[in-house]
Amino acid sequence: EDWENSWKRSWKAFRCGDFAVVPRHFQGELRSTDIPLRLDPGGVFGTGRHATTRTILLVMQGRMQGGERVLDAGTGTGILACAAALLGASDVLGFDIDAGAASHYAELMDENGVFARCRYREGGFEVLGPDDAAFDVIIANIYADIIIDNIGDLVSRLAPSGWFAFSGCHRAHAED
Repeated sequence: EDWENSWKRSWKAFRCGDFAVVPRHFQGELRSTDIPLRLDPGGVFGTGRHATTRTILLVMQGRMQGGERVLDAGTGTGILACAAALLGASDVLGFDIDAGAASHYAELMDENGVFARCRYREGGFEVLGPDDAAFDVIIANIYADIIIDNIGDLVSRLAPSGWFAFSGCHRAHAED
């Protein structure tokens, strides 16, 4: 079987709020109100189908006004970073420890016409420098223990009027 292309038979376009997440080969029609987000699933996390990703996509649609600086911790394919740019973010920085994420991120940003406003760094929190601060929005769809271990760093990078949305935290970590 041609594994590289077999996903095309089963992966279908779907909506999440105003976003229409569609594969590149999509030939259907979109609603006039749809924000198309072109994404082919790949070898890293972030297709938009998982409840944790969809939750943050919905939160972003309800809160973003445009012009924000956004940090996407553990960006994976870059779907949340791309969505932020499509919602009008002026500057988006995504980082991930997965060596395969860089090419998916670049491809996604290019395919959706937001490459110029999106930057990527490979690695964990150590890739963030002293100039990476005053983000209006920080999003993270990563394991709770990673968020808990790095919460001080995240808070220090958030602008005073900024907001933070995270997902993927099991209720066992609710108190933390």
